[in-house]
Amino acid sequence: MLQSMKKPDPKKRKLGRAETVVAYEGKKRSLSSPVGAISKADAEANLGRMRASFEGYQDDVEGEKTFGPEYKNLGLKPYKYKSMDLDGKNVQEKRGYRVKEYDEDSDSPYKEEVELADPNNPDNKTLRVYRTGRMKDIELEPGQQRKGTQRSPRGEAASVYEETIKERTERLKAQKAARAKAMIEKYAPIQKKAMEEYEAKKAQQKAGGNK
Repeated sequence: MLQSMKKPDPKKRKLGRAETVVAYEGKKRSLSSPVGAISKADAEANLGRMRASFEGYQDDVEGEKTFGPEYKNLGLKPYKYKSMDLDGKNVQEKRGYRVKEYDEDSDSPYKEEVELADPNNPDNKTLRVYRTGRMKDIELEPGQQRKGTQRSPRGEAASVYEETIKERTERLKAQKAARAKAMIEKYAPIQKKAMEEYEAKKAQQKAGGNK
């Protein structure tokens, strides 16, 4: 009789197992809840970044194919436009190149578009630059040879000049170095004064602590 009292109730055992299964399944469902899932907005943002990265890669490939290995040092920004005959036929999508510095500055007095002077001659490293805008006739830099007034690839009145790829890369490099030097010279006195004030304050605190 004592042994029969000690035997577990089969119903309770089954009920316990059922409860265990339910608890486990509930926990399993919580792991697959939307809390840890990527939202649609995040997925679209990731897709947009991937697309932009691929387009940037394509731009670099096409740029180097057009201008050679110095393309990234020319400060250019690619864009696409459509050209057609006067009768509206023979529509083609083409790739053009603007000077990034001027194109992204809304206050720039002029814009510039760049192409190879002779794209059919692989040995010709001369660039033709179309300068448009209210200050298109502004004084040129040394080495830039004016070629008169023409129409830009987009049909705008432009002052045209030419320079070699080497001349342009060296000029931009010199301008970048000059800007960096000017920034250093501008902020050096401010940094020096701040350092002197810091050292003076530090010395004052030290002297006060020794009293």
